[in-house]
Formats: sequence, structure tokens, C-alpha cells
Amino acid sequence: MGARYLRRLVGRVPDPPRRPSTILLLLAVYGEGAHLALTVAGLSMVISAGLVAVFIGLAETQHALHPATANVAVAAAVAVAALVGFAGVVLLARPVLAFLALRRAAASGHPATAEVTSVRWVEAGTSMVLGSDQGAMVGRRVVNHPFATFVDGFSISARWGRRVVPGSQLLVLIDPSERRVIAELGPA
Repeated sequence: MGARYLRRLVGRVPDPPRRPSTILLLLAVYGEGAHLALTVAGLSMVISAGLVAVFIGLAETQHALHPATANVAVAAAVAVAALVGFAGVVLLARPVLAFLALRRAAASGHPATAEVTSVRWVEAGTSMVLGSDQGAMVGRRVVNHPFATFVDGFSISARWGRRVVPGSQLLVLIDPSERRVIAELGPA
């Protein structure tokens, strides 16, 4: 997720704070097909819910003119519109959260190296590999930085992840106050 942009940014400005470009961050997030697809699906659901709301308004106007009309159809339409709209908002939230995480990593992440201690391939569709249709390399690494040294688990679904073996060195960004990796930049 935007590892190429982060790597270039950290290469130019190694120590935080950094001022990442919002446009380049958005391109990095939406450059991934999955986030773009989620946004399109979410927008279409929210627009559909809006159209249903318009039709509900028309139905309510018709109901006011003819009070004998049953309210069950209107109530069902309201429930469907609410569910579709909520699902659309949830789908729209994922790319927004990815953007916020990338912006935080770009602005305040401290560069560090991590040595992979164990790794294995996990097929897509398991609970360990969410958001990837191709599987991922999953394992543990020791993160070394002057602020902190700690052991961390990882899951890498990027193409370069298949080259990760025990002993590989990775370049990561860490949040030293929380002792956790906030972004993976690739092989060191």
C-alpha cells in the first residue's frame, strides 16, 4: 500500500516530521484496484440508497393523498435503503482508513530495519490473509531501531513478499511510542 511512495519520501527526508503530498498519497491508495473497486461499490450503494429515499418521499406524498395505502411497503423500502446506505458507507470507509494510515506512516514513521526470523506462505481465503486474493507471506521479525528493539508479526501480500526468507532484511517504518510497525517499505 503505497510502499514505493513511502520509500521515496523516506529516502528524501529520513527523519520525521515529513510533509507528504496528499495527492500522491491518494494516488498510492487508489492505485490499488481493490480500494478503487470498494469506492465505486460504496458510492453506487450510497447513490442507490439516495434514490430509494427519493422514491420513499414520493410514496409518502402519494400516501398523504391516498391514506388507505398500506405503510408496510414504505417501511420495507426505508429498511432496505438504510441497509444499503450503511453498507455503502462501510465500503467507503476502508479506502479512507487506508489513506489515513498511509498519511500517518508518511508523516511520522521512523525508518528501521527488521530481520525475518520465520516465514511461511499462506493461501488466500484464510483468516490470516485478509484483503488479498493471492495469499501472503506470514511470519515473525525482529525490528531494530535506536528507540526500540522488538519482535513483530507480519503478513506481506505484495509481490516482493514472495522473496522473503528467514534472514531477509526489511525496511519498515515504526511508531516508537507504540513499538509497532506502521508500514513496510520492502527489502532493505
